[in-house]
Amino acid sequence: MIIAVTGLVREARIADAPGVKTIAGGGKASLAAKLEQALGEGAKGIISIGIAGGLSPRLASGDCVIASEVLSGGERFATDPAWTARIGAALPQGIVAAIAGADAVVLDKNGKADLFRATGAYAVDMESHIVARLARQYRIPFAVLRTIADPADRNLPPLVISALKEDGSVNVPAVLAGLVTRPQDIAALMRTARQSEKAFASLLRCRNALGSLFLGPD
Repeated sequence: MIIAVTGLVREARIADAPGVKTIAGGGKASLAAKLEQALGEGAKGIISIGIAGGLSPRLASGDCVIASEVLSGGERFATDPAWTARIGAALPQGIVAAIAGADAVVLDKNGKADLFRATGAYAVDMESHIVARLARQYRIPFAVLRTIADPADRNLPPLVISALKEDGSVNVPAVLAGLVTRPQDIAALMRTARQSEKAFASLLRCRNALGSLFLGPD
């Protein structure tokens, strides 16, 4: 069994396949607890898969990043080299680079630029560092595949923070309430939705190229 960890329900649907156990949901403590429970059932490897924010200026929406390592809080977690190499060979359009893990959404381009300068990571997400720590603790191979939604030079509307539920589904009432309070965010939200669609389409193509078990450990 391969465990696929995502932040969003839509990402989990893309990742799902026979032999794959998907775990979706934001929130550091909740996600870690779900993953530990799944690890207790046995697994050959873990992949953190989904969309991400771009940190490197060279990345556009839809670009694919395969993590060589995950950086978080001064720690570095190397992904499984053999698994990462297989993913890279299957996705020649992908960029193999470091990915940063964050406990909160990086909303603005200045914050992205600061994180890029501090870490050199090409992308940032909120799940990969949780996966990396538990993979090290349980001594199990892990890999990371992410596609870029918002590029480094784009800001995200503040209501993105409240747009997701703990289980990774979209909180539609919160989004609508946020737009009533801040109607000036409508254009930014529409742009973010278009960028996310490019990222999801790319994620699906990448996922299909890897086969049901993501080319994971035998």
